[in-house]
Amino acid sequence: MNGADMIGALLVVFACVTDVRKRIIPNYLTVTAVVSALLFHSIMTGMDGLLFVFKGILIGFFPLFLLYVIRTVGAGDVKFFAALGAWMGGGFIWDTFMLSILYGGIIALVILLYQYRTLGKRLLRSCFQLIGLKSIEPIKDVIRQPATFPFMIAVAPAAVTVYSFPFYTV
Repeated sequence: MNGADMIGALLVVFACVTDVRKRIIPNYLTVTAVVSALLFHSIMTGMDGLLFVFKGILIGFFPLFLLYVIRTVGAGDVKFFAALGAWMGGGFIWDTFMLSILYGGIIALVILLYQYRTLGKRLLRSCFQLIGLKSIEPIKDVIRQPATFPFMIAVAPAAVTVYSFPFYTV
């Protein structure tokens, strides 16, 4: 794991914690991440580094901006994806975006199952037991809000998956 990977991991952890706790991804995190990525990558690899950063920002920003326009994600998510793209690059951020959508759909389905009275609760408890979770207490607050959930709950496992099994498409 190199320096950029460490910063990317820290960005994901910090954004996930603040998004789950406060339902916000702070601007100081995203702005600092973009500026530091520009400096880091330009110093390390010159013009290629700048191209790497700008490609990551663009690929991270535009798909999420489209989701923001249709009110699917918040503005903090858009800025976060641009910042993470600046550090990790276009291929990483695109694959993370795609898996985040997939994981988000799974999470939404779990929330719907939980709220679908007895059958859904039984199915959900069975799934939790299957993966070794003995109680739903850690995620109960998320489940109580059926309309939305912090998108970082889907982004964090997506980023870990893409980092662990790189198959960058861009």
